[in-house]
Amino acid sequence: MILFKDIKSDQIWVIAAKGAFSSLSNATDELDLSSWENLTCFRNEEDLKTKCSTLQIEVIVAEDRIDTSAVSLGPEWDQNMKMLVDVDALLQQQEIDGVDLACLLKEDTFQQLALVCKTSNQISRLRSFISRHKQQRVVIHLEDLHGASAILKKLQRDTRRREERNRLMSQLRDAHTANRRAYEFQRSHPSDRLRQVKETNRSIDRALAILADLERSEYTADILDRKSNRARRADLLLRQDAAVHSLTLDLSHRYAYRSTCDICCGEDQIMSVVLKQLDGVDDNTRNFFLNFPLVASQAERNANMISSQIICFQCAALMPQRSIYKEQLSAVLPTVGYTEPNKPYINHQLTMAITNGLATGAAGIVQMFMTILDHTLRTKAWCSRSTDAEPTKRANVLDWMLQNLLQNCIVREGFTDEGSPLVKYPVALQWTIKDYKANQLDSWIIQYPLVGFNQVVRWYQILQLPNEALKISSSQSLSTLPFLHSKAGNWTHSFLKLIYKGFNATNVPRDLGLKSILKDDRFWAQLKETLGACADVDQLLSLVPKRERDDIRIRLQQIVFWLVYKQKTHATPKTVFQNLYSDEKLAYTLLNPAMEYIPNDVTLDIKLTSIFHQGDAVEEIHKQASDFVSPFGTSVLRCTKAGCGVLFYDPSDTSTLDPLAVRKRRAKHLNQVFGPIQGSETGLPEFVQAPKPPTSTHYNLHSSITKTWSQLNRTAPNKTTQYQIKEDIMNGKTKTINKFVTAVREHICATSRRGNIYQDGLEDKIRQVLPSFFEALRIASQKLELEDTSGLTYEHDWKKNSIAEKIEYELSLSQFDVERERKGFASDA
Repeated sequence: MILFKDIKSDQIWVIAAKGAFSSLSNATDELDLSSWENLTCFRNEEDLKTKCSTLQIEVIVAEDRIDTSAVSLGPEWDQNMKMLVDVDALLQQQEIDGVDLACLLKEDTFQQLALVCKTSNQISRLRSFISRHKQQRVVIHLEDLHGASAILKKLQRDTRRREERNRLMSQLRDAHTANRRAYEFQRSHPSDRLRQVKETNRSIDRALAILADLERSEYTADILDRKSNRARRADLLLRQDAAVHSLTLDLSHRYAYRSTCDICCGEDQIMSVVLKQLDGVDDNTRNFFLNFPLVASQAERNANMISSQIICFQCAALMPQRSIYKEQLSAVLPTVGYTEPNKPYINHQLTMAITNGLATGAAGIVQMFMTILDHTLRTKAWCSRSTDAEPTKRANVLDWMLQNLLQNCIVREGFTDEGSPLVKYPVALQWTIKDYKANQLDSWIIQYPLVGFNQVVRWYQILQLPNEALKISSSQSLSTLPFLHSKAGNWTHSFLKLIYKGFNATNVPRDLGLKSILKDDRFWAQLKETLGACADVDQLLSLVPKRERDDIRIRLQQIVFWLVYKQKTHATPKTVFQNLYSDEKLAYTLLNPAMEYIPNDVTLDIKLTSIFHQGDAVEEIHKQASDFVSPFGTSVLRCTKAGCGVLFYDPSDTSTLDPLAVRKRRAKHLNQVFGPIQGSETGLPEFVQAPKPPTSTHYNLHSSITKTWSQLNRTAPNKTTQYQIKEDIMNGKTKTINKFVTAVREHICATSRRGNIYQDGLEDKIRQVLPSFFEALRIASQKLELEDTSGLTYEHDWKKNSIAEKIEYELSLSQFDVERERKGFASDA
């Protein structure tokens, strides 16, 4: 029925109608639209509804509609499934049942689904959903067709009679033998499962082709075109038949590890390695682990992946979900050769366990598993070789599996994704030595993190490959550079501790002259602490001969110095070294392991101490700290150093008390004593930006004390924190005052960072001026006539921290002393 409604008048005309609505129209066979008078007209919608009711025509109105997002996918779907489909919920599913998938992929049904997704802008989601169901391989499992599982359950019960257990074990071994024969027959004959997968993949390819056509179409009649393309279907059939492979095992091959199973007591049985189902394995698909698979064992989730269950493969296959220790399992690996036809099956099992089914590349996943195997053999007590037969048996199985994978794993020679030829793993390992000799710091091994570097050394040892070049010639660089990948968090301070003995604050070394540099055995102890107390560090350091240690220490300290102070952005080691070669004169000598001669210790120590103040020492009379005159600091009118007494104004000329004039005279004196400071108008310490050394020898002592003091909590229960500090000072207690002095030193060196923040003895200078600071607070409290004149409740008003305010305050002190004596104040100075 076609209706026309006049919005203004609310009238409705029936333009055309057929079927159940034909009685509403006055039109004849030939539609006459030349005049409105020939058409049926209703006054409003209610009049139309009434007429429909009179004629017993059921009209579904908006109020009667079901509020649902589900839709029909056409007559074929409705007839077979008898349900509506919530498309959004469907596309969120990871996988659906095979029967539902087959119905969904029927041509008419999928056309309807694709059209719904096209109009709701969800084509890409539908493509991902369909693609997830496509299978490239069919795993032919070793099935139990002869009752082995039932026999195993009987064995697990408490059967105390030895004769009964022996009888059940004999039956279990016979069942295993029969199951193996059935498995070998299944391997040699195409299965219905394989044919079903091929048919499903063909349907998926047809569906993807429909999506491609629909995505290109516009919203015209072309979008409803449902013509089939037989040539396209034939092409898909040929390609799909070639794409599906069955994953099987050759359980009769002589190259396999065989032993006695503790469950069935079968001798000469293929054993198994089972992997536990663990949380967090999705992290193995992160770029870091994909780029550096040899570091996989450092993740705790991977370190505990291998179960201690070591039984024959057929017994393990009967309980693939749980081990005999009630552990949830993700994969069961037979101890068969990692060769064809076994390799695809083993790769599939490893992919399911290590990357949760995400195929990221067989070579990378196998390398991850090899590191996990090696880590397990080195760290787990349950597979340690000892007088105990059970751990030794486990160690033998895992060691055989590791050797099997190492000998037969295929990778590209340059450990790249493409380009280089495919070679066996030992050949690729020997390439690393050639690559290092040719490219040194640009080589592949140098770019690898510490754990992976050590793992490569382990592979050389396990495979008994010649590795003297790796141990000796490379030790000068390889033993020092892999830590570059360890940069994380606040790494700077821990690495600076490899250079300097002491620190005034985090990242602020202490200037002890040429004794500032860490040397001898203390350096190697610190290196262990910096890199972390772990077996990887011990193994790394074991590569360094004692005769070369001092040479390596010098190189390493200079590399750290450059890394901290020169490299300000994230970069690979290769980029760092390229930058150093172009920017630093000593880089070629220090970064070239082939260079036996390096500059002497003193020369490099001067380089490492270049961040410290390089000017002349301060005269003796100006080495002592100046006392406080006001609550904000020392005098602004004169130098209070004993033996100096230079005035910053002319007592006979009051105009010289102008703040700008005082500041100019004070700046001149400070520059002469503590400088040189180029172009400083105040003479005050300037901000230090390492590796540039401080421009002066003084620092913000007084302002750091006042600011640290002001930040103390004055509302602490019982006695205030400030009062407690003062009381500790007066009573000779040191615990609290030491904490305060440390906080002031941190403020001077880390927060303020002005002047000679590297100098030694800052704590002594702070303690020297604290009594005068408290005296200044007490006097200021008396001047303000506070109720508490001890100075405890004095609040710093930072608006009075200007030089003009300080001049005024200082000039008022002489008059205040007269008033104080008149009022009878006793001096506590």
